[in-house]
Amino acid sequence: MKFIIIPTCLFLLLSVTSCENSTKEVKEGSESVNRVQTPSTLFYDIIETLPHDTTAFTQGLEVYNGKIFEGTGIAGKTSLRILNSATGEIEAKHSHYGADIFGEGITILNNNLYQLTYRNNIVYKYNVKELNKPIATFQWPKEGWGCTNDGVNLIISDGSSQLHFVNPDNMNILNTISVRDNLWPG
Repeated sequence: MKFIIIPTCLFLLLSVTSCENSTKEVKEGSESVNRVQTPSTLFYDIIETLPHDTTAFTQGLEVYNGKIFEGTGIAGKTSLRILNSATGEIEAKHSHYGADIFGEGITILNNNLYQLTYRNNIVYKYNVKELNKPIATFQWPKEGWGCTNDGVNLIISDGSSQLHFVNPDNMNILNTISVRDNLWPG
């Protein structure tokens, strides 16, 4: 009998401990909220720094095929740049935008670079080898903040707690998820 009780108690103890480390349901006001685990702290070391144009307000940055692609913002000063990853020097700069365009996040997917605009509701699509003229422009119904991809779809932030998974061919929203931390919902 002791042999059955000890493994059963050990199993229950481990179950309770693992539940405490994943999600907790807490009562806040009149609604229950599931809390996620406290994120772990990430540490890093700076291994190198590169010079940067201090007049360029970086809004998007991606390393692709050994080059640094940078999207800058500020109305009237928006640009796309290709930087040498060893020296930080500007190898190419494209700034063909209207004075009212405020560039935001960029990402590269399938040899195309996508650039959001902040409040202009435009997404520019470029062939990554030819950044002087967009190959397409799309209307976007939200503010543009950050942009990345999962290898298939674009993932766009509008500054809220929502991430939108978007078809890169037509900018249709396929799915939206809410992002939260361990303390507060969305």
